[in-house]
Amino acid sequence: MKNKIIVIALSLVTFLIACEKDEIDLYSGENYIYFERESENILEYSFSFHPGVDVDTIPLVVKLIGNIADYDRKIELQIVDTGTTATDSDYSLPAEIVFRAGSNKDSIPLVLYNSEKLKETKLKLSFAINDAEELLCGPMDNKYAEIIFSDMISRPEWWDEVIVNSFLGKYSNTKYRLFIEATGIADMTNLSESEMRAYSMILRDFLKKGREEGKEFIDENGEPINVPEWLNI
Repeated sequence: MKNKIIVIALSLVTFLIACEKDEIDLYSGENYIYFERESENILEYSFSFHPGVDVDTIPLVVKLIGNIADYDRKIELQIVDTGTTATDSDYSLPAEIVFRAGSNKDSIPLVLYNSEKLKETKLKLSFAINDAEELLCGPMDNKYAEIIFSDMISRPEWWDEVIVNSFLGKYSNTKYRLFIEATGIADMTNLSESEMRAYSMILRDFLKKGREEGKEFIDENGEPINVPEWLNI
């Protein structure tokens, strides 16, 4: 029994030493920053959910471990070439990236630009926080951030057979884009039947008004875009 206790104690000491090597030394007086999202938690953005938007800003949220300062401190942000397919014309970052004074949380404004190629291609941007003079890289699990962006659209899970038969009719990418444009929403998950009916009628009225103005609504398959007949009553 005594031998078992000794083995357990030694194992515990070894475990604690290993943990200390992986943790940030909070008592060294150093300051650390890290991405709020963990590295494997990839952010995906599509311009298709924002009709008419050609430029949008995505905040890359970073947090501080250490002392809040009364002055801005430089952030050393690296574009990781091996994980990046976007070019300089697809995005922009501030000329000087800083962690602003007076807070333990900030964001780096990443500007994305829409273009025709994004309708058929998803682009990637990979970032890494490196050590700067006053702000060191924090936990390794939060050292990297990856953004995937496009203008592509696909059938959402909520557009099921019930939606097809009772509300919006047959799915097409073009119809989905028009639905978003007309209603201002992209998701009908968990909506009530009356709410789904109301949004479907908004699309109906949008199509009706457009046709009265001489517009033609044809989807990517060459078929007219319509809603179920009962919505036209």
